[in-house]
Parts: sequence; C-alpha cells; structure tokens
Amino acid sequence: MKDKDIRTVTRKVRRLAPELHGLGPEVQGAILADLVSMWMAGHAPHVREEVLATWLVTMRLLVEPNEKIVFGEGGHPGGRH
Repeated sequence: MKDKDIRTVTRKVRRLAPELHGLGPEVQGAILADLVSMWMAGHAPHVREEVLATWLVTMRLLVEPNEKIVFGEGGHPGGRH
C-alpha cells in the first residue's frame, strides 16, 4: 500500500471509529459485517474467498496493536486464554 493510501486509511478510521464507540459488540459487529459484505460484493465471485482470506490475515495482524491502543500495554482485561 502506498503512503498516500495509508494516510487516507488513517484519516478515515479516525473519522469513523467514534461512530462505532459505545454501540456494543453486537451492533458494531453487524455494522462491520454489512460494510465488509458490501466490499466483498464488489469483487468477482471467483476471487472472493482469496480476497477474504487475505483480508482476515491483515485484520488479525491489526488486533494486537489495536488492543494495546484501546487497553494499554497490559492488553485486554479479560486476559488471554
């Protein structure tokens, strides 16, 4: 991803994240599922599984740094199992 694209992503996330804050995990998850499904619908059916797999890898890589942003260095208060 180009630096310009990364800046765009950062700007958009900072703008959209407050819209999700406080809605609870079920509502947040439903909103994100709807948005991701719209994005997936824009891909040809024969590449959707590959696109989704790549997206899941990227999302999983972002969980730990975002957990530290949200909860600090100690991580999620529920701990790790």
